[in-house]
Amino acid sequence: MWRTERRLIMESEIINRCMAWARNYVVGLKLCPFASQALEQNAIKWIVESDALKVGDHISTFLSSEYQTLFVIIPFASSFDDYLDLIAMYAEVIDKVGYSDQMKIVTFHPQHQFAATEIDAPVNFANRSPFPMFQLLRQADLKAIGMTEKWKQEILQRNENTLEDLGKKRLNEMLNEY
Repeated sequence: MWRTERRLIMESEIINRCMAWARNYVVGLKLCPFASQALEQNAIKWIVESDALKVGDHISTFLSSEYQTLFVIIPFASSFDDYLDLIAMYAEVIDKVGYSDQMKIVTFHPQHQFAATEIDAPVNFANRSPFPMFQLLRQADLKAIGMTEKWKQEILQRNENTLEDLGKKRLNEMLNEY
């Protein structure tokens, strides 16, 4: 009983920290133009999962849910390389069950690093988070709001400019709040 209660308190604290990050960091810096509305409408499902094999269950139920997006927080994936291996495994599961054309995976990690960037490059902070996690979005929802490759590139460029202006010292300070 004690372990279950303690685990639930820890999961609740992790979710609260991630929600604060989404509200204050992602929305506050305008990194995602859709996050504010999803947060206001309580349309985000947050899950902490410590069993890599159970993540597939969450993925399969997401499409039939009412949520606009799902964040699966996987605190055990502390190494960025291990995390990327898990994401590749989850993407393979999504593909094998036939959902790859219906979902998009967005990755977040405390040490997130885009390919061909230096570890401390400000652009990496667009996908840095207090815990390793990934986000699932429905492709149909992205299409419904008119998401195009051009719009995506404009968002990425605006984010890069914002993060460069803030600088890595300030960005680290901001992330350390969560």
